[in-house]
Amino acid sequence: MTMIGNYAVKAFPQQTITSYETLTYFAGSKTVTPVLKLETRRIPAGDYLIMAGKGGPSRQLFDVLIRHFFNKVLPQHPDLYRDDRFIVEALLNDNPQDAEVELRIPINLPKN
Repeated sequence: MTMIGNYAVKAFPQQTITSYETLTYFAGSKTVTPVLKLETRRIPAGDYLIMAGKGGPSRQLFDVLIRHFFNKVLPQHPDLYRDDRFIVEALLNDNPQDAEVELRIPINLPKN
């Protein structure tokens, strides 16, 4: 297990997204008690695309946002997504059944 701030996080095996990309999926939950034997993971500084959703189960909201990013946004802006291979899913209101969520995706901003 890993700690990210006050979140206990577990790494799952890589999931294939396309034939050439993979992501490691971490799931976590908020905790107020430190858990021993956890490593710390830091989310790197940088530019992130923030996509938000609310009203409904968190998993469904995250799936809609992820699908929209990979099927609509990324094909129109293929240089946008950094090669860090991670996406942050944040549950903002601690209510997974009537959720407010953010999807935070590391991006490369176009150079002027």
